[in-house]
Amino acid sequence: MTGLVATAESGRVPDVAEPLRLNGVAGDDDVTVQTIEPLVGQRPVLVILGSAVLHAIPAERARAAVFGYGDGEVVPPGYADFVTSNARRYFREVSHDRFEITPAATLGWFPLTKAALVLQAAGVPDTETYYWQYDVSCGHANVGLHQGFKSGHSERMHDMVQAAVDAGFDFASYDRDGSGVLEPNELGILLIHPPAGSGNGSEAGVRTLFAQQCAGGADAPQAMQAGGVELPTTIVEYFADFDDATEPFQFSTVDHELLHLFAGLGDLYQDDAQGDPFTHVASVDELSLMGRNRKTTSILDAVHRIALGWATPRTLAAAGQYALLDAQAGDVVGVLPRFNHEAFDEYLVIENRRKHDDLTGYWFDQFAAVSDAQR
Repeated sequence: MTGLVATAESGRVPDVAEPLRLNGVAGDDDVTVQTIEPLVGQRPVLVILGSAVLHAIPAERARAAVFGYGDGEVVPPGYADFVTSNARRYFREVSHDRFEITPAATLGWFPLTKAALVLQAAGVPDTETYYWQYDVSCGHANVGLHQGFKSGHSERMHDMVQAAVDAGFDFASYDRDGSGVLEPNELGILLIHPPAGSGNGSEAGVRTLFAQQCAGGADAPQAMQAGGVELPTTIVEYFADFDDATEPFQFSTVDHELLHLFAGLGDLYQDDAQGDPFTHVASVDELSLMGRNRKTTSILDAVHRIALGWATPRTLAAAGQYALLDAQAGDVVGVLPRFNHEAFDEYLVIENRRKHDDLTGYWFDQFAAVSDAQR
């Protein structure tokens, strides 16, 4: 067996070093595509817990799923599993300590309530129903009931962030470049709310945060302000029951959504209607963290790890046998040369995966070869 080594031939550098085009089919102008830039260093995350429903979820349970416990931190009774099973550790391990989220704070639970007169005017029986009214146009009567928002959902997100403002969180201290506008890479905001309706299961996504959406019956979106800075308009919202029976690895949902937020990664869903080539693979949702992982936690696929700067590409320049390398033990990814091809050609990812046995439950690929798909 030979190890994975880079070639020294002049000009023969694998063009995966360029920003990768992902989530699209080459030549299809109707497909949204993206290029991925490296994601390294630390990103602070503010977790805000708010609820318009009755629940019995400890705030520590939500905080532990995101940040876990570092060296020297006291682990409360019953929380030992979260030393290894948390979103922060996932990023450190999968990126080989190149990327990490850090706790800005975990605030809440904040009760979300509306006065009886407001509920009566909206014609709803309770606050939960009020916050779960869906989008309407700015000319709709409900906009006045929802304080200038098109939906109860937008108002709920505003109210959760406003609770953090009222609690005195110092948003301005995260404006590192002094621009007066907070970007997600300066402060990521993660809103966590118990599920509504049936009361179990989870849902998450990247959302837009507004101070208001409408004025005078017309669209008039405004960003929230706090402490003299404009708050990020792009945030993550997560409805979580923290029930291990319905979602064993809640932290993987957090990681998935934060990679949307911080890196702009797209989904690799099996039912993706965008013509993504991954949709033709059975059980595609288990192939990557960016799949729909509800019952498993997958390592981020090799193509994304190279693009984010979390893996070291090595060109497999000569025919031969190559040793399988465990992604947990090292960061090397084998790259099949694609000389004389365009940078935006399709990629073929070859992986050998096995179940990992520690508490993280990650699926680790031992070896990944990345090539263009010959057509």
